[in-house]
Amino acid sequence: MKKWDGKGWEAVLYHRNLSNIMNFEKLISNKNLSLAWRRITSSKDARYKAFFRHILEAYELGFDENVEDLQRRLKNGEYCAQTPVRFYVPKPSGLQRPITLLAIEDQIVLQALANLFAEKVRAKRNTLARKYVYSNELGKKDSPFFLEKWQIGFSQLKRDLRAKFREGYVWIATFDISAFYDTIPHELLLKVLTTSSNGELYRSAREWLKTWSSDKPSDQHNHGIPQGPMASDFLAECILLAIDQRMSEHYAYFRYVDDIRILGKTELEVRQALVYLDILCKSRGLIPNSDKTKIKKVLSATELVEDIPDVTGYFDDGEETSITKNAAEKRILEAVDISGKVTIKDKTLFRYILFRAPQSEDVLKIVLRAWEHYPEHTDAYVAFLENYRRCDSAVRLGIRLLESNYPYDYVQGDLWKLVARMGKSSELVRLTQLAIETVRNSDSGHACRLGAYIFLCRCDKAGLGNFEKWMMYEDRAVIQALVVRLKSNLT
Repeated sequence: MKKWDGKGWEAVLYHRNLSNIMNFEKLISNKNLSLAWRRITSSKDARYKAFFRHILEAYELGFDENVEDLQRRLKNGEYCAQTPVRFYVPKPSGLQRPITLLAIEDQIVLQALANLFAEKVRAKRNTLARKYVYSNELGKKDSPFFLEKWQIGFSQLKRDLRAKFREGYVWIATFDISAFYDTIPHELLLKVLTTSSNGELYRSAREWLKTWSSDKPSDQHNHGIPQGPMASDFLAECILLAIDQRMSEHYAYFRYVDDIRILGKTELEVRQALVYLDILCKSRGLIPNSDKTKIKKVLSATELVEDIPDVTGYFDDGEETSITKNAAEKRILEAVDISGKVTIKDKTLFRYILFRAPQSEDVLKIVLRAWEHYPEHTDAYVAFLENYRRCDSAVRLGIRLLESNYPYDYVQGDLWKLVARMGKSSELVRLTQLAIETVRNSDSGHACRLGAYIFLCRCDKAGLGNFEKWMMYEDRAVIQALVVRLKSNLT
């Protein structure tokens, strides 16, 4: 037997270090950064892009020089991730979902990371796609379109669940992960990409993710990915890949993002699967949502898909496809019950109509009745009200909710912008002091402060005083950039 001389370890360490260096070089290569940029600009998520459209256009004008400069700073260790801005959007539960606004170059770096993750897991992920996992399917390698349309997998999920019922799968367990994006451990996520914690790629990515984990430097932590960017949607898929593989080997398992369904022919079968899934999630630091975990026997295929909206005829993806006034007034009655207090029965259809409907007094009445009780659809209400130059009832509602300190940051922000656009001088004067107090209060949410700045700029433009000066005290560059764009739309 040949005596071990120790040189083998040098070779192992050499190749490992070389691999780490090559991974980081691949991350910051001009090709990868350029691809990341193209994927950001081609994203179909029109609402997230809308925050940055003017910045994206400006960056594109000098893109070659900009990406070369970003690459140089990444290579020399001069690039620093920026603390993000967070908006808090209401959820149906009454709680809030954070939307993280990253600086443009941080978006590029995050997408560049996602590109590496995608190539690392593509083969494994493709074996599960549209069989067990139905969300965020990858586009082709090197394609500017990073993810396929979400509707493809969503519709397939519904068809496959119905097919399973016909095969005798009449028991279902539903499972959801609490605060999924916020609880993803950075260390576990990075192990998907690299096995070494000593490399430049691991160290840099860990520091960037930590910076993006909170909108306050003092509250940064080692878990959570920014919600909003398309790249995060796929990173969330990566953290669940090992769970998907394990569950798909033994059970009738269906996942769409963090919404998981397990089917079985007996109650015992689904209970066994549920316990196994619970252990897999907890071992990875993910927290099951006990309130949304249920087991039941179904009597029809319809029961398996009753909480999955039919998206084959309408999509809510920000595309501009208008519908007629008559069609809007007819179809919105399919989405809501107005016999008493307005009840939204089909939120997807409801939003589809509001984003595409023209002026309609019937639709307007429903919007004004629903707003306070269904604040999670505020962006859809605002989109519908873009049809109106002035709406007295909407302004009155906005003033009342703002003066009552309505608790949702995102809603307050949109109400400030609505009153700024539609308000008369007397209405602007009425809210001026409240707007000043809002921007001066460090505890005000970013969306609320953004709206209040827009409102004060409108007051300034209306000749009511020198109110734009308050922008000088805003320390978040993203907020300042958004105000500059939005105030240009004021009349």
